[in-house]
Amino acid sequence: MSYNLKVRLLQLFNFIASIVAVSYVFYTNEFYWLWVTLASWLVIGHISSIITLHRMLTHRSFKTWPWLENILVWVSVYSTIGPTIAWVGLHRMHHANSDNAGDPHSPYVDGKFNYWAAFKVWVGYDWQVETISLKYVRDLVRSPLHKFIFNHYFKIIIITGLILMAINPLLFLFVYALPATLTVQVIGLVNVLGHKHGYRNFETADRSTNSWIAAIIALGEGWHNNHHAHPGRWYAGEKWWELDPMGWIIKLIKVERPGDSNLRL
Repeated sequence: MSYNLKVRLLQLFNFIASIVAVSYVFYTNEFYWLWVTLASWLVIGHISSIITLHRMLTHRSFKTWPWLENILVWVSVYSTIGPTIAWVGLHRMHHANSDNAGDPHSPYVDGKFNYWAAFKVWVGYDWQVETISLKYVRDLVRSPLHKFIFNHYFKIIIITGLILMAINPLLFLFVYALPATLTVQVIGLVNVLGHKHGYRNFETADRSTNSWIAAIIALGEGWHNNHHAHPGRWYAGEKWWELDPMGWIIKLIKVERPGDSNLRL
């Protein structure tokens, strides 16, 4: 069984668990658990996928204190969209070939928007990638932390899940499974709407767009055309009204260090 298939099966398991979670809330009227999910989703969803995996690790658009970076990297595991090395490599491959041959998850086929392709991109099914070239992740494979996470990714999640269930099974459902499922859905939404819905500030070589729908749900990540035009920027908004709450958080935690060089992909 391939590594990618294992990740997808884990996501499917979380999806089923999420159905159980939502059913429980409506059956018991214990709607406060959704507030728990919202708080967890902000951390393991938005902060992990957008700030940590995307802007910090993939594009190196900012640096923070090493101790905080390590914490963010560890927490990103629970977003359940893949270990840092795999996700970063895949996304760098996407930017290198956006909406062209070699793009692992484009909703376009032969230059035209394809609804079946868009569906597969959204749910993460049958992405067009067999291997990720080492050239996309040379900086990460040198790190013992990233290699450890890659080698023990599923063990970390399973052990954490068992601990949560031992404390209270509802914690597993509402602190991990449901937020992780929402994270997968939001990334799918950005990958599709960010290449179809909205407008363009920049004439990039791909079909990237600024989607206000994706920007609201993903807290600024939907200004996708801006990002594809300037992937090395830590703030995604260009116009004054293109608000980027994730960028606001980055502004609080980024550290400027003279002499540092950023990786632009």
